[in-house]
Amino acid sequence: MARLFVSNFGFEDEIAGRDLSRTAAAATRGLNGCWAAMLKPTDLICAEPYTHPRSVVANATTAWAIVPWGWSRQKVRWASSVSSVVNWPDPGVVEMLNRRRWGFAREKEIGKIPRGSDVVESVAACISLLSKPSPTGMGWVVKADLGASGRGHRRIDTCEIPDQFVAWVSSRLKQDGMVQVEPLLPAVREVGVQYDVLTTGKVALRGITELLTTKAGAYHGTRIVRRGDATIGDLEDLLEMLQPVVDQVAETGYTGPLGVDSMRYDSGDGGHGWRPVQDINARFTMGRCALEWSGKLPAGTRGTVLVARWSSGASVDECVASLPEKVPGLRRAIRFSPSESPPQTDVGLVLLVYDETSDAPEIEAASLREIAGPPSG
Repeated sequence: MARLFVSNFGFEDEIAGRDLSRTAAAATRGLNGCWAAMLKPTDLICAEPYTHPRSVVANATTAWAIVPWGWSRQKVRWASSVSSVVNWPDPGVVEMLNRRRWGFAREKEIGKIPRGSDVVESVAACISLLSKPSPTGMGWVVKADLGASGRGHRRIDTCEIPDQFVAWVSSRLKQDGMVQVEPLLPAVREVGVQYDVLTTGKVALRGITELLTTKAGAYHGTRIVRRGDATIGDLEDLLEMLQPVVDQVAETGYTGPLGVDSMRYDSGDGGHGWRPVQDINARFTMGRCALEWSGKLPAGTRGTVLVARWSSGASVDECVASLPEKVPGLRRAIRFSPSESPPQTDVGLVLLVYDETSDAPEIEAASLREIAGPPSG
């Protein structure tokens, strides 16, 4: 059956009843081709389901399996309008799993809540907690109940709290009834553990990816990780910590992709610890889409998917194709999102394939510099 992949990256906004902001829509437009590694010849991507829901499938002669980024109630209604063959998990369960309050409760159950963290339900309680020194000495992060890729996060220290921040907290409390407050942790690595929750009730581990983010917490890229990778360490311990959590997800009746974001941090005593349940994503993730490239990597190589920015869409594909000649250790580079060539955006996704003994951060940084081109001015 042909599949229609729906890039509703505003999934959390759909759940919350908000329109995707213009800023978020512009920031994600170049990511619509993230599905590339899993597409079959008969599959299509629907990047704008809200404006043109029928134009993508108007001439279809076959039934479509709808594969959205995430199943909101809005997306269930839309899918039913374009396909007579649609299966989806209960959107109420999907919403529950993606809300931070559910993940926080699971952290509490397994005893892995960062010291000082709490869920608060009033502005006064939030300010009271923020007025205390952060246990790590690095300040605090306040998170809305729903949010992704740095959206719905605010970082703050214990100095004077600005009125703009108070207004933001108040708006989140009005929307969701809570915010989550947690200390900034000295991150060493962030990983995404990728599962499928099957209709049988079983949970299948699909792989592990390393999450790369900007300083603001937005998605920057994904490194594909092989189990036993010494640069991450203790992955088996992490999987053991997560097992009771993913079992509970399966018990809710949810089926579909599941990504759990975990952080490895400096514990301050010369060692490292895991925060296993940083976020629970009962939906597709950029890490899961990037993981699909792992079966296409030659032996002896590793891969990274990066968000890249270019100054010229007309020449970017030629530039990317020539990267192996300029970056030592890089074997191949592919720009795969957005899918059109030349791209109509100034940002997109690039797959880098390099020798497994190479320094990944060096190759990534050098490749991004070449793609961006010389500084203007």
